[in-house]
Amino acid sequence: MTLTCDHVSDFLLRYFALKVLWSMVNRVWPPKKPAQLKTKKVNKKDYDVLAYIAGWLIRKAKQYYFKMKKWEERRLVDLFSCEPGEAAKDFSNIVKVKDRGGLTYVTQSTVELFAKMEAFFREKHANTTSYSEKDFIDEGVALIENDFLFCVNESGEGGSFSPETLVSVTKYFLKKFFRTRAHHRCKTLVEPVKRKSKKGLRKSLKTKSESRKRKAEGL
Repeated sequence: MTLTCDHVSDFLLRYFALKVLWSMVNRVWPPKKPAQLKTKKVNKKDYDVLAYIAGWLIRKAKQYYFKMKKWEERRLVDLFSCEPGEAAKDFSNIVKVKDRGGLTYVTQSTVELFAKMEAFFREKHANTTSYSEKDFIDEGVALIENDFLFCVNESGEGGSFSPETLVSVTKYFLKKFFRTRAHHRCKTLVEPVKRKSKKGLRKSLKTKSESRKRKAEGL
């Protein structure tokens, strides 16, 4: 069999086509891993803020269950708050500073419960922002179940609530906490971009005003 110019050109075309295809495959495979971010652990300084968030969330929960006339859930939520004298002394500084008579104080075990939710949120959002509210609630119920029951049993009334009520309030806490933290996280991620865009906008406006001024002076 004799090779002709057509055979050679056909072979070269196929060779270069395969080479281009191979380079494209290598460019997207194997898939690149997302950049690993360090998960900042919850420390004692964070507990102050968590005591404030927990008090706010519990107050909202009381209002919600009162409005919905769900008295068993309302009574359960009451167990997580306390009088100022019974509050976690080491972690109520922000609440004391901001309190004008309407803030809710929480117990030490309640702060520990919210610290566990915070650690769970940081772990799931360290390398992604696509972790959904539903996933957070579904996984969180099993994660904080023992801590939640400890807070309830601490008051001595743990046996007076149905399992459905306990699960319902647990999910409500997780849902409200997730929404509060997700809102703050979005603001944290967007703020640097907004600051940069505002700075660029100010700079461009300043340049335009200076050029107009120079033109006016020239006229």
